[in-house]
Parts: sequence; C-alpha cells; structure tokens
Amino acid sequence: MSISELITWMDTLPASALIVGFVVLFVVLGWALSKRKDIAELWNSWYQIRKRKDELLNMILEDHKRLEQFEENRIHDRQQSFEIQRQLIDANTQLTNKIESLTLLVQENQKRAEERFALNEEKVMKRNRAELKDKIMRSYRLHHKTQSITAIELEVLEGLIEEYYAVHGNSFVKHNVQPEMYTWTVVDEFE
Repeated sequence: MSISELITWMDTLPASALIVGFVVLFVVLGWALSKRKDIAELWNSWYQIRKRKDELLNMILEDHKRLEQFEENRIHDRQQSFEIQRQLIDANTQLTNKIESLTLLVQENQKRAEERFALNEEKVMKRNRAELKDKIMRSYRLHHKTQSITAIELEVLEGLIEEYYAVHGNSFVKHNVQPEMYTWTVVDEFE
C-alpha cells in the first residue's frame, strides 16, 4: 500500500475511529512503559537463552566444518578412508549426543524461563488484586458510614469491582460490598 493510498484510506475513516485508535495506542504505550522492568527482565532472559543457543549452534557448525575438512583431506588413501569413516561415525554419534544434550539444555532453559514468566505474571496479578481491593475497601468504608454515594463514585466503584473480578478477586467484595453498595442512596454531586 502506497502512502497516498494510506492517506486516502485514513480520510475515509470517521474521526471517532481515529481518536479511539490513538487512545488505544496511548493506553498500550502507557502500559508497556509501566511494565518496562518486567519486559526488560523477560527480554534479557530470552536474549541470554537465544545467545547461548547461537553459541552452541556455532560450536556445532564449527565441529561439522572440521569433520568435513578431515574427510576431504583423507579421501585419497583407501585404507585411511576406512579409518576416517569409523571416526566420522563416532564423531557423528558424539555430535548427535551433543545435539540431544544441547536440545535438552535449551528446553530446560526455556521451561525455566516460562516458569519465571508465569510466576512473575502471578505476582503482578496478586499486586493488582491487592491494590484494587484496597481502593474498593477505602471507598466502601467512606460510603458505608454515610450510606450514600454519588452516581460517578458508584460508577467508579463498579469499574473497580469489575477489574477486581478480572484478576480473580472474590470474598468480602462479592458478598458484602457489592450487594450493599446498591442499597446506598445515590445523591447529587453538588449536595
């Protein structure tokens, strides 16, 4: 797609779609910036695994090149060629064993990285759940005393509870806060 086609296509989009697109872009960028430490740790871990894999692959390729050179140098002498064949079979077996062990090592490293990622993800979810529960409880304590809430505050509290359930929150919020908040008097903001 050329730039002029892209501009023509963007002119056909409603302004609201562009605004929503930019808002989503800023939200995603904000999220990525707030998680940059986690992302950097994950990237570094992946990079180290990838680097080690490349080093091991280069080692294997160098071994393979040396074997090919050895075979070419000894091909003229029949008696030596039988010896070379035996050596190549042994080297190939060793190379296969080395590849298998390296494959296992890479798989173990990948499994550990995935476990660390899952553990980190669970920690982030627990932290988010605790922060959301704290916000919900502060709002609950404030409005529980007065038995009243503004429409905007009720909407915010509903949003917090929805996010809380999204990170697997439950217990007191579900059984106490949510049923009670709908019994509060909704007051005008300016009263």
